[in-house]
Amino acid sequence: MAGVSATGEQALVTPDWVESRIGDAMVRVIEIAGIGQDDMQAYKEGHVPGAACWEWKDLLWDAHARDFPAPDEFARRLGALGIAPDTTVVFYGDPVQFGIYGWWTFRYCGHRNVKVLDGGRHRWKAEGRKLNSDVPQVHRPVSYPPAQRDEAMRIRSFPRTFIPPATSPAANPPALPGNPVSLAHHEHGELRLAPRCRILVDGAENGT
Repeated sequence: MAGVSATGEQALVTPDWVESRIGDAMVRVIEIAGIGQDDMQAYKEGHVPGAACWEWKDLLWDAHARDFPAPDEFARRLGALGIAPDTTVVFYGDPVQFGIYGWWTFRYCGHRNVKVLDGGRHRWKAEGRKLNSDVPQVHRPVSYPPAQRDEAMRIRSFPRTFIPPATSPAANPPALPGNPVSLAHHEHGELRLAPRCRILVDGAENGT
């Protein structure tokens, strides 16, 4: 099964999984506002209940260098937002690939309890689940000790490659050191992670 690690942990989670945990203090849902979402307009129009919204560079990027946050800074940011090392963080994005970007960055920066909402907002809506425009509560800051980066995730090779058409929005994912993650495709009317995304998730979860 895609997204299942050798220990049985799911990296990809369904809308059912997320909906059943709305209000759980140990689960945080984050929408990543990507390119074209400078005003977080998609989030403001309607988001998964309880989800917060992060602009992709504000929380997942170094403010002064083209790199990810240093371990001390990553720990400071998460602690300030009330995310502890044992908090489960679930990402989805607009555009959809930015949810994968959030997952990849957290895994690389050492936060292991991180997942991706499979199908993102599109699948959530297609299954008839409600969206809301409420601003979630502000969480009390917590202690988050700096974690070691997983440098093995910097450069990865894949046996399969998905190259989208140059005119496709999928052809412009956020830049990552090493191989970029891709993307999404429509399957039976639903937006799904492309095979390469699933390879990335499966490979990282299994340590390959």
